[in-house]
Amino acid sequence: MKIKNIIILGCVALGIWGYRNYKNGGDPIGTVEELVQGEVSGFKSGFKEGLSAVSNAQNDDASLSTVDYPASVTDRLELPKLSREKGQYFVTHMVGESVNYSLEYDADKHHCRWVAFTFDEDNSRDVVGRMDTWMWDPKLPQSLSTEADFKGSGYSRGHMVASEDRVSSKEANKQTFYYSNVSPQLQSHNAGIWKHLEEKVRAWGRNNNMRKVLYVAKGGTIAEGQIEPKRLRGKIV
Repeated sequence: MKIKNIIILGCVALGIWGYRNYKNGGDPIGTVEELVQGEVSGFKSGFKEGLSAVSNAQNDDASLSTVDYPASVTDRLELPKLSREKGQYFVTHMVGESVNYSLEYDADKHHCRWVAFTFDEDNSRDVVGRMDTWMWDPKLPQSLSTEADFKGSGYSRGHMVASEDRVSSKEANKQTFYYSNVSPQLQSHNAGIWKHLEEKVRAWGRNNNMRKVLYVAKGGTIAEGQIEPKRLRGKIV
């Protein structure tokens, strides 16, 4: 099963452009407003359109209901368009009153469609070490835990939101070890190009002279033809 990991850096480039415009004498508030009315508004409207569809696809457990999230969560610029298909879960993990990261989870593939998060002056601080304890996502049904799905498969547990991206607190780092934040990857890929991309984005995110807020969206996909069949008592099902 090959995993095609795609990192979406459009918002990163958008942020760099906005910063450079500000450095050249532009109005940062006016610049952001202009972008929101243009490119970014498309992301926000797409997210809003999919929000009710995802809510209707979920069960009655209040912890899974997207309608419970305040506008401070659902109106964030880094969020991509939500899928309108059934079996999708929108989840946001918080640290206190601050958003740590958000994701959309595909229940059929047991894999997130995307993760979205930011770097700012507070959450980009390097304060704690790596927790390194994997666990299921408490905001998803335990039946969707991928703890055993890839055990012994030869694939590595590749972070979508990197552990090193969230070392401002123990809680922030712990949340990166939820199985919903995993994409199975060949180790050569996970420790190769994927790691290099993570390090590049992290360097931008921790550069206080370059950004006020850096918006990041990352996604991975498993194509239908790449899903390995499950075996039950030696038979393919």
